[in-house]
Amino acid sequence: MCGISFYYSMKSEYRGEMDESLARTKHRGPDFTGTEYYISENNYIGLGHNRLSIIDTSDAGNQPMIRSHLTIIFNGEIFNFIALRDQLIEKGYEFTSHSDTEVILAAFEELGVASFAKLKGMFSFVLFDSRDNKLFIVRDTIGIKPIYLYQDKDSVFGCSEIKGLKA
Repeated sequence: MCGISFYYSMKSEYRGEMDESLARTKHRGPDFTGTEYYISENNYIGLGHNRLSIIDTSDAGNQPMIRSHLTIIFNGEIFNFIALRDQLIEKGYEFTSHSDTEVILAAFEELGVASFAKLKGMFSFVLFDSRDNKLFIVRDTIGIKPIYLYQDKDSVFGCSEIKGLKA
């Protein structure tokens, strides 16, 4: 039951608010808290994660997880990640962890947005592609793992719990 928090803004950074959002949802993932921030001419992006270590309990599973130009924060479980991982290894992909999170990144690297349809499980995640400057907000089709959003004219904020948005 990890916790994710993020923002995308065309106006300003919200690092303090990100810290507060993660503090309000710390109970979702007491094992590790991490953040990554990206700034370009047109936008500010913050990705935060409270980790509850389950599948890969090593530090290699900490998030936000970065693979090349991709960064992800993930809450949930991908049930078919071992089969997907095996398929990606056959194509030459290498992995540094045993986490389903890293498999999502490699699958996206291989297939782009078509990879999302291959994921079987309960999940919500935010993936940032810094090369193409695109932010993807993804949730399982049933919505088992929620991601609550708030949007105004300049920004989008998201969190695993509504109380994290109050920051």
